[in-house]
Amino acid sequence: MWEYHISVLSSNDIIYFYGFTKDPNTSKYMVVIDYANKDLIKH
Repeated sequence: MWEYHISVLSSNDIIYFYGFTKDPNTSKYMVVIDYANKDLIKH
């Protein structure tokens, strides 16, 4: 079971979440994640 989890975590198909940031000009929050090409994202 752990081998599967380790293989998933080392995959290049994961978009990592780093946290939130706040725009000081608008006070709106944004999510900070890895950049992904539209070809990478599958439905």
